[in-house]
This record gives sequence, C-alpha cells and structure tokens, in this order.
Amino acid sequence: MKKLGIILLLLFYSNVVLGQIDSLKLSNVEKLANDLEAKIEKLESSKVDKEILEKVYDKEKELLKKSYDAENNTLKETYSSNYSYIQIIITLIFGLFTVLSYFGFRSVSNLKKEYKDKLKDLETQKNSFENDYKAKLDELKALKTNFDNDYDDFNTKRIEIDERIEKVELESSERNKKLEILELTEKVLHFEQIPNYYLAISYAEIGLELEPNDFLLLHYHSKLNILLREYKKAKESLNNILNYYPKKNNVATIYNLAEIYLLTDDIEGYEKHRDKYRDAILHKADLRAIFIRSFYFYTQDNEKGLIMQIGNFFKFGGESRRHNLKGIQWEFPEVKGYIYEKGRKNQTEKIFETFVKYLDMDSSVDKQTLIDLTKDTPA
Repeated sequence: MKKLGIILLLLFYSNVVLGQIDSLKLSNVEKLANDLEAKIEKLESSKVDKEILEKVYDKEKELLKKSYDAENNTLKETYSSNYSYIQIIITLIFGLFTVLSYFGFRSVSNLKKEYKDKLKDLETQKNSFENDYKAKLDELKALKTNFDNDYDDFNTKRIEIDERIEKVELESSERNKKLEILELTEKVLHFEQIPNYYLAISYAEIGLELEPNDFLLLHYHSKLNILLREYKKAKESLNNILNYYPKKNNVATIYNLAEIYLLTDDIEGYEKHRDKYRDAILHKADLRAIFIRSFYFYTQDNEKGLIMQIGNFFKFGGESRRHNLKGIQWEFPEVKGYIYEKGRKNQTEKIFETFVKYLDMDSSVDKQTLIDLTKDTPA
C-alpha cells in the first residue's frame, strides 16, 4: 500500500511540473504577441507609411507564425511524450490493482470461510445453550411441580390440623356451654322450689340465650311464665318445644299450650292447635284431654258439651285416677283465676267451677255434688 502511494505521488508531481513548463512556453508566445501589438499601435500612432507598416506587419506576422508553429510543435512533442508516460503509469496502476484484487479476493474468500466457521461455532454454541437452557427449565419445572405437590400436601395437612383444632375448640366450647346450661338449669329448679319465680325465670332466660332450643330450659321457662301469668312468653316457649322436638313425646306440652290458648281467649288458635294434635286433645280416656275439652266448652258457654265431658271423666275411671293429676303437677290456680275474672254467674260456670275443685282434690266437693249439678248418673 505504501508503494502504491509513492507511485501516485510521483505521477501527480510529474504532471504538475510538465504542466508548469507548458504554461511558461505559452506565456512567452502571448508576450511576443502583446509586444507585436504594442509596436503596431506605436507605428500607427507615429503615422508611418502604410505600406511600410504592412510589410513590417507581414514580416512580424510571418515571424510570429513561425515562432507559434515552432512552439506548437514543441508542445505536441511534449504532450505526446507525456501521454505515453501517462499510458505507462495507468497500465502500471491497473496492473497493481489487478494484483491487489487477486490477493483481495483471496482475503475475502478467507474471511468468508472464517465467517462461516465462526457462524457454525456460534450455531453450535447456540444449540448447546438451548439444550442446557431446556434441561435447566425442565429441572426447574420438576422442582416447581414437586414444590406444588409438597405445598398441596402441607396445605391439606394444615387444613386437617385447623379442622381438628376447630373441632376440639368447638367440642370444648360445647362442653363448657353444656356445663353452664346445666348450672343454670339447677339454679332455675332451686329458685322455683323456694319459690322465687322471677329469679328462676331470669336464669332460664340466660340459659336460653346460650342454647335457645334446650328442652328443659324451654319447659321451665313456659311453666314459670304460666305461674306468673306471662302467657305470651309461655306460648312462645311451648311452640318452640313443639317445633324443635316434633318427634319427642310432647303430650304435656300439647295440653299446656291448649290451656294457654283458652286462658288468653284465643279460641281460633286453640281450634287450629286441636286440629293439628287431634290424637292427644281428643283422646277419650286421658284426664288432661277431658279437662281441656271441658274448659273449651266452658269458654263457649256450652253446658251440654261440658256435662258430656264430665260424664266421660267418670266413665273412664276418673274418680280413682284424679290424684294422678297431682302426681304430674297439674295445677289449677290459673283456671280458677280465669273463672273468677269472667264472673259469668251462670249454670255452666257453676258446673265447671265445681268440676275444677273436684279435680283439685277440694274436700268441699265430692262426686255426688258434681253429679247433682249435672243431673246425670255415670254409667
């Protein structure tokens, strides 16, 4: 590359020098022409004879032409020589470029080969990297799957443990609640026997807040409310017993609720209740059923129906079994109070009041007294 630069520099220098020489020769010719024109102008200005002037002009012109032709021939020879020299230089340059092109093409081929080799190496490395990446990715996926499985197992076990803990806590809470309810029930019984009905019913209500469907608490709550003549609350508790324990033997509850319907003059409620529990309320031989029906006929002022129920009472052995009502704690103070409040003072009321006293084991009333009132003799 350095040699090529030197050759190009020499070629440029030679052209510049030769060009300067040619420029000098041309400038001399121009100088002679200018001198000739100056002489002509001088001769014209001095009014020389025209013929002499023409001769001089022709002679100068001939000399000038000869000089110009000599100079022109010299320039042609010079340019011809320079042209051959330039031809040689150009030929050498093209030869040099041909040699350089040959080696250049070989370099390009080598570079292309090296590029292909490098590309092949890169592809090999790329494939190796992709294989390693895929292997690592598969390994990570396997680890993630194992982790997910382990986490699921852990979560399942955690849920089981939480459920066990919750169950134990619930059982413990249930046990504690049962103990509290048992203690409250004992207090209800204790204050009922003193008797202190208001305090007893307060403990019953506390217990029902903990367990709204406890059978014993509902039973004592209704009983205490009947004793306190809180019939609305008693009715609610009795209905809850029948709703919560439909399959339980709730005959006493059925009779108590029927009595409350009658004590509150809710005849429509009683009749619906009677139709729903016909087997109990319409039982022919049960003394409590006979009494409930007698009470109903009294509220309706149905003397005939009342006398028929008293006849059934004696027909099914009521005289020998009336003490059983005391044994099951069937009390009559509420009914007596109801009769007193109504104060009808008719034969139906007199018969029913006498029947209630007889059931309550009142010594002032015997069987014959009751029979005389009904004017009927039992079979």
